[in-house]
Amino acid sequence: YYKVNHNYCNSDIDYISATVQELTVTMDTLNAYCPGFDIEITSNSKLRPASPGDNLIIDRYVWNIFDLQSATPDTIIEINVGATIKDTITYRPKSDTVIIHLETYSNTCAPDTLIDTILLYTVQIDLGEDSLICYGDSIDLSVNFTNTGVLPYSYLWTPAMTLNSATLANPRAGPLDTTTYILNVTDKHNCPAVDSVKILVSPALRVDAGLNDTICYGDSLLISAQLNVDSSGTGPISYQWSPETSIPNDSNQSSFAFSIQSESLSVLVTDSNGCFAQDSLHLTVSQIVVDAGLDTLICLGDSAFLFADTTGSLGISPLKFSWMPANGLSDTAIFNPNGGPIDSTTYTITVEDQFGCSELDTVRVNVIQFQIIAGIDKLVCYGDSVVLDVDSVTVPGVSPLSFVWTPSIALDNDSIAEPIAGPL
Repeated sequence: YYKVNHNYCNSDIDYISATVQELTVTMDTLNAYCPGFDIEITSNSKLRPASPGDNLIIDRYVWNIFDLQSATPDTIIEINVGATIKDTITYRPKSDTVIIHLETYSNTCAPDTLIDTILLYTVQIDLGEDSLICYGDSIDLSVNFTNTGVLPYSYLWTPAMTLNSATLANPRAGPLDTTTYILNVTDKHNCPAVDSVKILVSPALRVDAGLNDTICYGDSLLISAQLNVDSSGTGPISYQWSPETSIPNDSNQSSFAFSIQSESLSVLVTDSNGCFAQDSLHLTVSQIVVDAGLDTLICLGDSAFLFADTTGSLGISPLKFSWMPANGLSDTAIFNPNGGPIDSTTYTITVEDQFGCSELDTVRVNVIQFQIIAGIDKLVCYGDSVVLDVDSVTVPGVSPLSFVWTPSIALDNDSIAEPIAGPL
């Protein structure tokens, strides 16, 4: 009700009736998550009549949609047709910010305008820089979210053949050739993100140190590292042999090994990408140790037991024995012959293993050639005595000499060189 005042007349009061109609405009948005997907925008506009009998309707919606990726706004007009009007529209945003102007018209009220801003989000990921791995190695792939979505995420990596899993966030990749991996991520509302990363694979590198070998103690062996023709890495190639104590030029591709004991020789090769390969060979060092023992002394006609001791040897069995000279020996091809030379002799023993490694030693057998002459028979008168004498100078033995005369009866001393004999 409105109160009316008449200013120029006597004061009087009257009342008139006015009908007020109300237009209320609101708006709902469904599925407003990420650009590139359809969203539904619904008008909740209501026209409230002044009285139940009033015939009031909304007869037109004008949607002016300002998308940041569009030069001009998109306008959608919904007009009442047969008392039915569509109050929901579908729109596919092109960017993450959409401004909507909704104009609502009725048959009685002036239009009302509602402005709303829809902020959408984009999921953005970064797989990082491309990486280089050595042939046969593997690497962990990782994803970094530079713009997050709504958990949970789902992951799909391609190609999946060289991955331990195509649906993990951080799978392990082991390609044998350079490969570009693509990751597709979707969040709870299927908002997508995609990125790729290239894994560069360095050419294969393989090395052969050679076959196992054997040398004799004191010798050397030429060793050489050979790269496989189809697996030679990326040059230049560096070489490192070990142990350094046995290989003086340990950084050469080929070098001499001066091992003094059996050991493994290893080579490590590294290419310009830092990829490496290694191999080894076993070098056996054959060391013959022989001891023929001390010099010995025998009488003429006797023999001595000779013995070649090889217990300290590191040679490769079976061992061969050779004694020289052969005279006076029972066998020249065994380690323990009997030696009975007629003259003093120096014997040389040579021991050889199956690889031809050998060592020698000597032993001298001294032979004593001793002879005595008791002289011619003697004649004495009964009751007389005679001096007996012995010649030990012609073929002397080794002083001092000892004497034993038999029978000792009638001798003044049976243990001297010239006793007096007085037999009856």
